[in-house]
Amino acid sequence: MLKLDFEYRKGLLFVRLEGILNKETGIEFSNKIKELIYKYGIKYFVINLKDLLFMDEDGAEILKKSYYDMIVHDGKLIICNYQDTLYKDTIESRFDDCYKIRNELEAFRLINV
Repeated sequence: MLKLDFEYRKGLLFVRLEGILNKETGIEFSNKIKELIYKYGIKYFVINLKDLLFMDEDGAEILKKSYYDMIVHDGKLIICNYQDTLYKDTIESRFDDCYKIRNELEAFRLINV
């Protein structure tokens, strides 16, 4: 099960993932991200992995595909709270061209909001 928590502040959409990101749960995540990009034109996504309990290869691939959707629509992806998780190597190898920060507060400084 994957719980998605969304919060929009100062032009940034914070997406907090809690639970398991895999092929089954990732479909909901992917559909929601696409909706936010297409329907609302969200440009800055901060994905918080602090409470993510498990992510398999399918989950990482879904996250990467969502990232490509953001790029196509001039969006930016910021990943935070991944440094001390099991996914550090996955994030650093697959998302070498996106912003990676320690916590959500750094996102405001990064985007200059």
